[in-house]
Amino acid sequence: MTTLENSPVLDLLAAMSHTAGFAIGCCFAKETHRHRSVSRRLPEERGAKLS
Repeated sequence: MTTLENSPVLDLLAAMSHTAGFAIGCCFAKETHRHRSVSRRLPEERGAKLS
């Protein structure tokens, strides 16, 4: 998620968070590969409205 190619997607999600409610999930099958804190931190760094 932290690659440059994902940056526009994260920026879009952050902008959309101000007018729409949605959840971002993780689809890794192995729980040890899931990073909830990253899924929260990256949009937050871009100004997302979090609940």
